[in-house]
Amino acid sequence: GEAALQNPTRYIHRDENFIGDKLGLYYAGTWYENWGGQGEKWLKGRILGQESSNAERWYYLLPDGDLYRWDDIDAPMAALARLFTRAMGKIEIHGTLIHSTTLGQPLQRQRRSFP
Repeated sequence: GEAALQNPTRYIHRDENFIGDKLGLYYAGTWYENWGGQGEKWLKGRILGQESSNAERWYYLLPDGDLYRWDDIDAPMAALARLFTRAMGKIEIHGTLIHSTTLGQPLQRQRRSFP
């Protein structure tokens, strides 16, 4: 049903170490698929290390299963700057690696930019 779409990880795992549960990742009404040009899907969730807070961040999941926290600012002026940059033909997303399924375990956080 509709409730399952709001938090797709809710029914997958019941494990306190599962990154989707730790971050409370959920579907935000659209995947914004490939918005950054990497074939990624976007999710909303809590800030890692601040799980008791209601503050949220955007996360994106790459096709290989690696999960990144989006490092840009989600604010009206920042969105306007991104629109301008995209209109100039440059698509960039900056993120910090939160979890890697390709290596089978959480990693130290690594910053990665996609031109």
